[in-house]
Amino acid sequence: MDRHQVDKEIVTALCANGIPFNVLINPQFCRMISVINNAPKGYKPPSFEKARTSLLDDVKTSVEKELMPVKDTWYTGGLSIVSDGWSNVKKESLINILAGNSRGAIFLYAENCAGVEKTGMDNMLGEIKDAMRNNKYGDKYERIEKIVIDRWAKMNFAVHSLGFALCPRFYDPSYLNTPAPGGMARKRPNEDK
Repeated sequence: MDRHQVDKEIVTALCANGIPFNVLINPQFCRMISVINNAPKGYKPPSFEKARTSLLDDVKTSVEKELMPVKDTWYTGGLSIVSDGWSNVKKESLINILAGNSRGAIFLYAENCAGVEKTGMDNMLGEIKDAMRNNKYGDKYERIEKIVIDRWAKMNFAVHSLGFALCPRFYDPSYLNTPAPGGMARKRPNEDK
């Protein structure tokens, strides 16, 4: 089979499965092609059952292991809980919940929120509390809630912009003792007026 025929089979498979063409520049896709090229002669893909059970569990474990260095920095480096509302191809209203800091962002989950109000402090605090419930820093929720409530009274912009108010960097004495641009003294986000 020549290269053109192989390329045509790849495009046919992408179209038949509704996979967008930008997958062709995805590093994981390119790695998969490389691994298949080096697979034993006569390699057959895993069964549907094996892919959705044991192999998926293996991949999930590997991804969680790769994310641990980022998650381990959440307490010392700060953490922003970010939400983004969108509609999927079925027109279902969803909210993506992500956690991130300077080391990177991690998708936590997507929530079907049809008929649920998507703004407001109660919803945001509920999301933070839910994210912290099974977290080793869950006992810090009251402190974070106080910072958010103190900050909320002073802000009139979107809730998802609160991340900076929760970042430990802005509470660090070395940061606070360095003058802001223009020579003004810095204040903790929950203390400025």
